[in-house]
Amino acid sequence: MKRNVILVGFIVVLFAGVLHAQAQKPYPELKKLKPLVGEWIDEGEMKATPLGPAGKFTQKFAIRWILGGFFLEWRFSGKGPWGENKGSEVDGYDPVNKTFPSRWWINDGTMTSGTYTPNGGIITFLGTVITAKGKHELRQTYNFAADLMSYTFKGEISLDGKTWILESESKGTKAKPIQK
Repeated sequence: MKRNVILVGFIVVLFAGVLHAQAQKPYPELKKLKPLVGEWIDEGEMKATPLGPAGKFTQKFAIRWILGGFFLEWRFSGKGPWGENKGSEVDGYDPVNKTFPSRWWINDGTMTSGTYTPNGGIITFLGTVITAKGKHELRQTYNFAADLMSYTFKGEISLDGKTWILESESKGTKAKPIQK
């Protein structure tokens, strides 16, 4: 009898867990990152900074919802004054701090962590980059067109946490929307 009670209790707990998992839906705040979703071609110019030379660049981004819509995954590749690279990024929503944390990794060992701030058609990023050359702050702004099919981009770096240097400017064009 005791065994049956334990078994029934286990089944009830398991069933409750399954129902709870099915009831979970992505945080509504994540909709604010929706302008990023799709396949993008980004073309622009790097400015000469203490971290690297000036020059033209091209990047491709494929950005899609993953893990039930709770996270955005970026897959990207690019070619520019830095050479060629590939990378990955994952963004989400932190309901406790009400922020949009982000983590990036590039195949040269670069790691970036920071936070996105969506505000209508403008999405900004502020974070810290760790590279073989050291650590610096990064600030980026995506300014989306009303139809969300293009954006202008500005990237800035700070080596001292106070003074910002223009690092790059570009324009992105949505090549193909990606559905959820």
